[in-house]
Formats: sequence, C-alpha cells, structure tokens
Amino acid sequence: MNNRFQRILQILIVVAGIIAYIGVFGAAAKAYWEHGKINDNPDAFVAFANTLAGLVGGIVAVGFGVSPARTADRNLVSRYKLRRLGSIIAAGDLPAATAQEILGLVYAVVYILIGFVAIGIWQFKSSLDPNDIPFTVIKNIATVSLGMFIPIIKGFFAKN
Repeated sequence: MNNRFQRILQILIVVAGIIAYIGVFGAAAKAYWEHGKINDNPDAFVAFANTLAGLVGGIVAVGFGVSPARTADRNLVSRYKLRRLGSIIAAGDLPAATAQEILGLVYAVVYILIGFVAIGIWQFKSSLDPNDIPFTVIKNIATVSLGMFIPIIKGFFAKN
C-alpha cells in the first residue's frame, strides 16, 4: 500500500474517531438528560460507542506509551509524549513540533474530560432501567475510560 495513502487513512481514522466520539457521547448525554431514547438502532449505537471509546483511548495510550531516549528532564519527556500523540494524528503534516504538542494535548484532554464526565454521570445520576440506552452508553464509556486511564496515566508519567 502506498505510504502516503496509509498516512491519509491513518489521519482520517484518528480525526474521525475523536469527532465521532464527541458526537456519540454528546448524543447519549443529551438523550439521557432529556429522558429521551435513541430510536434508530440502539444495539448498534451501543456497540459503536464502545468501539470509539476503545479506539480513542487506545490512541491516547499508545501516544503516551512511547518514551524518548533517556533524559532526566521531566518537562522534555512530557512534551515528547504530547508531540508523539500529535504525530499519530498528523505526523509531518504540521509545520512545527509545538503544533503536534498542542494537537496531542487537545486530543488527550477531550478523551479524559469526556471520560470524567461519563464517570460522574454514571456514579451520581444512575438509571435503574436496563433498557435505558443513553445511560448504558454513558456507563460503558465511563468503564472503558476507567480501564484506559491506567495505561494512559502510567504512560504519560513514566520517565522512560
């Protein structure tokens, strides 16, 4: 497969993944707060939300799991990991390493913020109805996020 085509496909998957993740979580949260339903195909919606939570969390974990050559400067390691995450999204397509750091930071913050909001809703505004699809999606995003936070935090704070 052509290297440029692979790169374009990678960028499309990563960017589409985070946009879809935001949209799915937003739709589920909106439906939950408004006591609405997800009518079209709830099983497919739940499966899609679970897939996106794993995909986006995996991208963040991989980006943070790569360490630079040995260095004692904690700030350089953190910047390298943010740049590494940003490079997964758009390597070579951004003019500066700082832009990759910013892109990596935004991607990670969006994932972590949605995870914490999902955990908060799941813990403090629970639903006893097992057929409540919006709550099921939120609960699943919360539990996947909890599982992914461990390698993300470990990867980000690991020195090497």
